[in-house]
Amino acid sequence: MNEKLDQQYFDVKFDFHESKYEPIKNIGNGAYGVVCLAHHRKIGTSVAIKKIADVFDHFIIGMRTYREIKILRHLVNHENIITIRDVFLDSNNQKHVYIVFDYMDTDLKRVLESNQTLTNDHIKYFSYQILNGLAFIHQSGIIHRDLKPSNILLNQSCNLKIADFGMARQYRDHDQTQYVVTRWYRAPEVILGYTEYSQAIDLWSMGCILAEMFGRKPIFSGTNTIAQIQLIFIILGTPSKAYLTSLRSDCFRRLILSVGNRQPANFKALYPSATDDGIDLLRQLLVIDPEQRIRATAALKHNFVNEFLIKLDDNDDCMIDNDVEKFDFGFESEKWTLNQLQNAIREEIDHFSFRPIKQNYDETSTADHDQFFPHNQPMENHHRVVIVDSKSPSPTTSSSSSSTAVVTTATSKLEIDTTRPLEKKRRKNGHHHHHHHHHHHHNHHHSKRSCAMIYNDEQDDSGDTNDEEAVQLS
Repeated sequence: MNEKLDQQYFDVKFDFHESKYEPIKNIGNGAYGVVCLAHHRKIGTSVAIKKIADVFDHFIIGMRTYREIKILRHLVNHENIITIRDVFLDSNNQKHVYIVFDYMDTDLKRVLESNQTLTNDHIKYFSYQILNGLAFIHQSGIIHRDLKPSNILLNQSCNLKIADFGMARQYRDHDQTQYVVTRWYRAPEVILGYTEYSQAIDLWSMGCILAEMFGRKPIFSGTNTIAQIQLIFIILGTPSKAYLTSLRSDCFRRLILSVGNRQPANFKALYPSATDDGIDLLRQLLVIDPEQRIRATAALKHNFVNEFLIKLDDNDDCMIDNDVEKFDFGFESEKWTLNQLQNAIREEIDHFSFRPIKQNYDETSTADHDQFFPHNQPMENHHRVVIVDSKSPSPTTSSSSSSTAVVTTATSKLEIDTTRPLEKKRRKNGHHHHHHHHHHHHNHHHSKRSCAMIYNDEQDDSGDTNDEEAVQLS
């Protein structure tokens, strides 16, 4: 990581003063905040604390913070979604918001860039957990909109949690803003400027992530939006006449036709280590037409990952909970002033500050731990993963009232090494098929004029500013 970047975030001060947390060290730089590792002074639990500076001075940062806190409070108690444990204001100036999360050892981006071996079992288990989290998010009426490896947190035991809901939006929200998802993970319907899109965009991102787990490099790493569209069609092949006709703009039709008449790439040849089931799921995720793309609940039943679900009965209905309360996005349409937004954020913070925590802690008592982490308590509707003991047979039936997903024993032994710093793999510019796109430069100027809108990416490039690829390709 470059040193200037390091300095920027290691210099950020975490002033909790009399708070219950003791900052240990700064560990990362999120999209809109710096994260530090801290310990709960009384319980000793490790937590990650994100500092969002000057929240009350900037409407966009304030709104993003409010949205993330509110959504994560709604999605609490799912084991594949990061949990907010606490939120508080800087005791000095009351302008910085601190959000306390479960501490996770690493993220998928770091793992993919390291020389950590990922077996097929790792990839299956990670895929299952991402899909399990997405199914719950989508059933709550939410689209994540920014799913990428750096937002997928992992610990050493391979437990996975989806994080960073600051970009999330309502399903079928008509005013869908232009910047969605770091470009490499962005669905074609988003790049092509469809104003209405669905939860299917998260499944496209999932497909890109699955391909990256198989190949250890991004499948579509376009250096700009036009290169991105071309790469997608170079790899997935020329779309049907019907699809081309359905496009809203001549410009996009020409752009897609500019890659010539292509057969879909052979995924088995691109990813020789992937199993047939893995390749099949990848094909169903990376479908150009969002209507035809597999949904999260259907993907959970796919052979590649369904060993992690209990079958309930003969009609093969896996335990997927459809009775999920929808998240209320009403606040998005309020025309709030900055002042009203500040009050709304303070109200969210109050939900946390009034949680009673006993003053006299006993290090050994789990009761205290559970009071600090009330969300760990079993709930009627929980989605807890149970590791089955290797000697007991895997249960194949379960009463429909329980919604416990059971992980088979193969996975209970899975680990990733997070003890040593994950070394970046040195790699040359290994883009398996990216040499194609420079044949098309002559199209770019023409497209720039007629497709001005696709340059409205609020933050272009892959979005991860310290990304090696972005540097190599520019």
